[in-house]
Amino acid sequence: RDKDLMLLDREEWSFRSDLVRDVAYARLPKTDRARRHAGIAEYMVQHGEGPRVIDAIAFHYRRAAENARELGRVPGLPADIDGLAVEWLRRAAKGKAADASIRLLGQALTLVADDHPERAPILLERARMAASQHQLSAARRDVLDARACSLGRPDIEAGVCLRLGEVEHRSGDFDHAIVLYTEATSQFRRLGDVAGAAEALRLSGITYLFTSRFEEAEAAILAALQAFEDVVDTHGIAWSWQNLAWISFARGRLGQAERRIARAVDFFERIGDDSGVAWCQGLLAYIRLHQGRLDEADTLSATAFVDARERGERWGEGMMLVLRSSVHLWSGRTATALRRAEDALEAFRDLGDAFSQTQALAVYARALTLVGRIDDAANVLDDAQRRTGDSPRSENMALLISTAGTAAAVDIGDPELALTRAGTESIDNLDPTIIGQGDRIAAIGLALAQLGRFDRAREVLERAAREEPDAGRDPNALASLALVAVALGDLDLALDLVVAVDASTRSTYADHTMAAIAEAFVHHRRGRAVAAADALVRGRAIVARTEDRVREMVLAMAAAAMDPSTHAEAEERRRALGVDAHGWVSMFRALSGS
Repeated sequence: RDKDLMLLDREEWSFRSDLVRDVAYARLPKTDRARRHAGIAEYMVQHGEGPRVIDAIAFHYRRAAENARELGRVPGLPADIDGLAVEWLRRAAKGKAADASIRLLGQALTLVADDHPERAPILLERARMAASQHQLSAARRDVLDARACSLGRPDIEAGVCLRLGEVEHRSGDFDHAIVLYTEATSQFRRLGDVAGAAEALRLSGITYLFTSRFEEAEAAILAALQAFEDVVDTHGIAWSWQNLAWISFARGRLGQAERRIARAVDFFERIGDDSGVAWCQGLLAYIRLHQGRLDEADTLSATAFVDARERGERWGEGMMLVLRSSVHLWSGRTATALRRAEDALEAFRDLGDAFSQTQALAVYARALTLVGRIDDAANVLDDAQRRTGDSPRSENMALLISTAGTAAAVDIGDPELALTRAGTESIDNLDPTIIGQGDRIAAIGLALAQLGRFDRAREVLERAAREEPDAGRDPNALASLALVAVALGDLDLALDLVVAVDASTRSTYADHTMAAIAEAFVHHRRGRAVAAADALVRGRAIVARTEDRVREMVLAMAAAAMDPSTHAEAEERRRALGVDAHGWVSMFRALSGS
């Protein structure tokens, strides 16, 4: 203290600087270091509590074990110092962000021999964490190493099947993942390991979800939930409810999804799993998006994004970026949507996740289109369609890109391209309640209307616009149906549909804009020029608050169809975007009655 090296506070002391501490530590003999680390750990085991204490205990036991390994037997150290270090490192790894968990498990592995009975379980746990980060080569290597040192243990063989299933799922080979999960389920059941079999069932359910096999997904996860409840595995129960909510969301059952999320959050909070709660909030943000509650979706996704970043969950970051991009896109903040989608693409490319990258690409292409970069959007879509159309396991990815491409082509008034990208105008195998499929039906319907096939367009759009228990009627389909109703001369129906769009809490600026155009044509057909002009002014005011260059053009073209004196503005906007928009020209001509 006389040399100003120490700080004293009543009975406590500390080094004045880290450098002084490190120098003092280096002068200690390694035997003393080992004993003092062990002593600190033992004291904290007796007197401390909480996650930080667990981390400190793990650190001190590890340092004691490492020093002892260099020296051999150290008098005064517990005989099982390696075992104590491994035990506490594994405890410290639980609940940590993936990168921290992988690091701690790696430290534990340095303290166990190849034939140690705990080596394989540690390898499998590290493989699970690596797979969650899409570090698939590392995960596969750990799984195979676990198998090699398992000495034929049936429990390890079951774990190997389970973790390989995760690797194959995240690699996009969903069929192989299901085979592995099924085998793991059987192996765990033979062992009487109810929780292990339940986890294999739950993961198989998620894989079924990714391939849109919703009935099988629901059955698998409900069976997992029952098994977790039988053994009172709260962690498994919580994740099962979260996964069931995910299935409900994908099927468009938004009210059911909300109720299931609430159950999941309740269980996660009981065990203090903040990460699980954050995943639930991220899913809830997607539900809010599809309910049209964009501000709530933006707030939830922003919070979930920060949580994912702090936990080092790159995939979660990417999914929140996709969501935020979608929120900004349908709020009219097109340039911001484009930046968010680019960030999401970068995240998923780093992870090598083709499926999630496709989700980001779909939003990216729509944003490129609406901001006016038509050729760039076409190149992105064409390249994505080529890359996703080569194997059966990419069917869902191809559908995502195809739907985005169909909608983008309709936006610029190219119905032939839209139906080419759709691959078919048939909607027989589509369910408008399933997230994404309603958008596909509506885009096909509007493409048919742009081709002048109004009767068929009406049939298609009526299916997309039918009443759904949780979500009501799709305002996108309603707005397009209003345009078709005008073309077919059913002007009262068109106005009723306009009212429905404006009353819907799910309507975006784009839906309100198209409804305003439909209303303008109704008034035009009835000879009410001032009312028609007012409706167009309303539409222009809506779009003026956005960065949507395409709908600026569409509004100008609608005005030109009713008033040829405004033709020059429409031509200027078409040339600026580099499109001929013949689908809009033909349809608006029919709507105007000319």
